[in-house]
Amino acid sequence: MLNNYTGFDVIGDIHGHASALENLLKKMGYAKRDGVWRHPERLAVFVGDYVDRGCENIRTCRIVMDMQATGAARAIMGNHDFNCLAFHTKVLGKSDEYLRPHTEKNLGQTEKTRAEFNKHPDDKRAVLKWMKTLPLWLELTGLRVVHAFWSPKDQATLKRYLAEDNSIIWEDFPKLAKGEEAKSKVGNARSHLLSGPEHALPDGISITDAERNKRTEVRLKWWNFDKLPMSLRELADVPPKDLHKIPDETISSLDCLNLPEARPDTDSRPVIFGHYWMKPDELFLGPRHVCVDASVAKGGKLAAYRFSGESELSPDNLVFSCK
Repeated sequence: MLNNYTGFDVIGDIHGHASALENLLKKMGYAKRDGVWRHPERLAVFVGDYVDRGCENIRTCRIVMDMQATGAARAIMGNHDFNCLAFHTKVLGKSDEYLRPHTEKNLGQTEKTRAEFNKHPDDKRAVLKWMKTLPLWLELTGLRVVHAFWSPKDQATLKRYLAEDNSIIWEDFPKLAKGEEAKSKVGNARSHLLSGPEHALPDGISITDAERNKRTEVRLKWWNFDKLPMSLRELADVPPKDLHKIPDETISSLDCLNLPEARPDTDSRPVIFGHYWMKPDELFLGPRHVCVDASVAKGGKLAAYRFSGESELSPDNLVFSCK
């Protein structure tokens, strides 16, 4: 038994697709009792990114909130949840300035969530209050869960700003939100955990991300850090159409990536995470790493990994929604 459960069902980025979530829960043997989805033996674990892109953002949050409140689930924070809080939190002493600026890009990304919030202000308040309580990572029996990047060094950097359960102390939230703009150690640590480590491209080179935004930095396949040396092209997490733009230079150590504090992960416990917009057949990354973001918000499916205490992960334990 894993803390009175036979296992954990780690569920990927939902992004406002509540119907897909209910479909997946039902497929895994969860049933709705007294208005809450529950499993008789297993615990659901959510990796974050509950809002944006889909049209059922409040309903998604309500499902997870109710499961968590009744002990049927655990949930952590994703970058969209952090950004949602920052978008709706004013800078202290500034009546018209928010911790996440209301730029055209940010307004577009949050459009569907904001439309629901505007119609249902009480739900908005409840969701934002709940998001403030979400931890940045979980350590469960035999398993680690984070939204984007498992990094003990970055976790240690943030510890002074976190409560015992790894949720952000609200008074310190602005330090983590504004820190990214200043490229501070604290802001970078938060960004690493919730958005993953990145590497700057040479001048004049850019790629287009999944949301069609121009980017001059590339996400890195950190789960391969223990396989260095390898080429930057092999480490870069970019669409195939942009792979030729990535320099084929050899990366011999993490210092070459301007990540001097990062180190290869020597912990034997597996890590399950979301965030990376993968296809269903790409999620299994090896015996210690599985991504559960199967791109439900871009026509893919909602994914879950059914963990039952195994020391090595298996692709056979991945489950997908029907839509």
